[in-house]
Amino acid sequence: MHVSLIGGGWTPDAAPLVYGSFLDAATRCAGGAPPRIACIVIDEGEGADYFARFAAALTSVSLCVPDAVLIPIGRAVDMATLDVAHGLLVCGGSTPAYAGALSPHREQFRRRVVDQSIPYAGFSAGASVAARHAVVGGWRLRGIPVCPEGASEDLDEVTVVPGLGLV
Repeated sequence: MHVSLIGGGWTPDAAPLVYGSFLDAATRCAGGAPPRIACIVIDEGEGADYFARFAAALTSVSLCVPDAVLIPIGRAVDMATLDVAHGLLVCGGSTPAYAGALSPHREQFRRRVVDQSIPYAGFSAGASVAARHAVVGGWRLRGIPVCPEGASEDLDEVTVVPGLGLV
């Protein structure tokens, strides 16, 4: 099982360090051929542009075929769109939206990553939802500030929801 959790900002020069082991695992999963990478993006209107950034980062590291899996806000992922993937990259954005789109299918995600050995990489929100218990936002705990309000994902109280259970 390969799980990469990525956070800390966007630095294109770091792409080989950030995505290298994930893409190596996906290439092994593809039997040495260029792997198909399902790039899961919550689409709040600029999903295609956001996907393009990830596709450029991935292809700068290794020969691969990034596939856009754009999910409209408030919708769940269609698991059939992931059937041909040799790697799953869950991109960043609204952590509550990713949790809402992916956690209804957490058992299917676990089977793909664990049983079928499909590599998983989570970027920012994608890293958060990989946990069994995913912290999706909030800035106060029982009313006491615990982080800057700007990091709250528009939630007041720290909110923990079921995640994918990969870590």
